Amino acid sequence: MKIKFEDLKNNENGEISLEESLQNNYKKWMNYRKVTQKNFMMVPKEFIESKYIQAINSNAISLYLYYIYRAKNDTGLSWPSISLIAEELGVSEKSVNNWNKTLEEIGLIHREKGVLGSKNTYLLPISDYLSLENKGSYKKFIEFSREKIDGKLVAAFHLFQWRKNTDSEKYDSPYNVICLVFRRTYENPLHGREDFKVDKIVFFEEDVKKITFEESEIKDILATFVSPEEALPGVDFKIQGIVINSQINLKKASDDLLESIENLTEAFISDGTGAFDKFDKLDFKEI
Repeated sequence: MKIKFEDLKNNENGEISLEESLQNNYKKWMNYRKVTQKNFMMVPKEFIESKYIQAINSNAISLYLYYIYRAKNDTGLSWPSISLIAEELGVSEKSVNNWNKTLEEIGLIHREKGVLGSKNTYLLPISDYLSLENKGSYKKFIEFSREKIDGKLVAAFHLFQWRKNTDSEKYDSPYNVICLVFRRTYENPLHGREDFKVDKIVFFEEDVKKITFEESEIKDILATFVSPEEALPGVDFKIQGIVINSQINLKKASDDLLESIENLTEAFISDGTGAFDKFDKLDFKEI
């Protein structure tokens, strides 16, 4: 990639406005950093939108930004020692330990002992997200999940949908997927404020009993069925069968899909399977 030498935009008098100068300087600076492959710090917008920034003091915010700066972009992992952090931030090691505790308590980071004895620091997801097309057994996934990392299993769905048939170009290809919703929750230290929660929504295409319906039965956006899947280990609820209209693509991560699963999850948690009584109940046949 080459730096482009573009003329600055002038006004009628040939002068550059203060606003244009400020914006152009930043644009050129960012372009230079891309070309020379300088690191970027990416601060998730939810840090402000979800009010994390209001729940901790400025010192803890500084430490969080430090971890973002240090972390690997693809894993969120960093491993600076407490002594190094204290030195680079110009504070005491006791202060760093206190701020680490603050960040862990609201779910911004997780610290775990590494192979060399010191603790590794991991940035945690701070907004709901989808993990699609996971292979293997969802039961095994539940068995090996870690509540403090993945969250608590709060809902499970057997989702059915008609997808487009590549041969006929019609939506007549049955698609089945198991959807598990894990939730991490953290108490907001600000009195009266909503607690922090993050949902990890995992889809499994394999290890699900394949079913189908008559095409004419699926008329609305949502319908329900009694899933033939077995009871889940370690929880007191069953998998809820949901038929979803093809308007929302179960095979593609999107905000619409995320919102749909979030709404289903809240209904599932608040009222169990009774929340779905208003939807049509369909009979399936196994494939």
